[in-house]
Amino acid sequence: MKLRIKNSQHEKFKKYMANKLTEETGKRYYMSDIFIAKRVCGIPKDFEITENDRYRYIFANTAFDKYNSDTLRDVEYIDGDASFYGSQIKNLNNLSHIEGWMILQNSVVEDLGALKSVGGNVILEKSLISDLGKLERVGKDIFLQNSNIKSLKNIKYIGGMLDTYKSRLEDLGDLRYIKHSAFCYRSKIKSLNKVQYIGGDAFFIDSSLYDLGDLRVVKGNLDLCDTGVASLNNVEYVGGDLLVVRSNIHDLGNLKYVGGRIYLDKYQEVDFEDKIYKRNGHFYFKNDPDYVFEEPTYQDVLLESDL
Repeated sequence: MKLRIKNSQHEKFKKYMANKLTEETGKRYYMSDIFIAKRVCGIPKDFEITENDRYRYIFANTAFDKYNSDTLRDVEYIDGDASFYGSQIKNLNNLSHIEGWMILQNSVVEDLGALKSVGGNVILEKSLISDLGKLERVGKDIFLQNSNIKSLKNIKYIGGMLDTYKSRLEDLGDLRYIKHSAFCYRSKIKSLNKVQYIGGDAFFIDSSLYDLGDLRVVKGNLDLCDTGVASLNNVEYVGGDLLVVRSNIHDLGNLKYVGGRIYLDKYQEVDFEDKIYKRNGHFYFKNDPDYVFEEPTYQDVLLESDL
């Protein structure tokens, strides 16, 4: 929970929030619609919400295990973590934003309702969710292990890591930007679609991948070993090593810069002899001396995609 309000200031803040929300949304909000966790020794207490609570905006880490209804009725916003482990809730209904983690592991939630953004990690391991609905933004990591998700659908931004290990994911949907790494070992993903930026390592070893789509930048290592990828297409920058052993790579596309080594098959050493050089037994890419790397922001990527 990011909000730090002294216990003595709660009523004043509730009044402020109610007036602000009423003005901004055109809907009437009351102080009774706002819940703020009390602090004990400076630490906010977790909130165990029940179906009898009618709060719309909650400023607390919230547990739903005592919520005895299959539909979440009033809650629209949670400034904190939201754990649905052990709850009866199947539909998140009007909930549009969770500032912290969303924990759906071993929950019975089936419908994300109006949810559009999560500020922290999204944990879908062993959940019943098969459709991510309107969700567009994940602030940190998304974990799909043993989940039913086959498409990221409307998600455009992942502010942490994408981990598809032991998942059913086949389609990255509208995803444009992964701030950290993509661990897609043995994944069923065939194309990176609209993804332009991966801010860490990109591991696609032994996956079904054959098309890098719009990918331009990988800040860490790019591992395409044992994939069907034939061309680097639009990739211009790899900050770490480039690994293409046992891949179908025969075209380096628009590649301008590789910060580490290149790991190749024998036939690729011949195919790319004019673009690589050998030093101390290792191969390196002949970086373009005129190339200037400008790291794209998420806003840059969105703007370019919309042109």
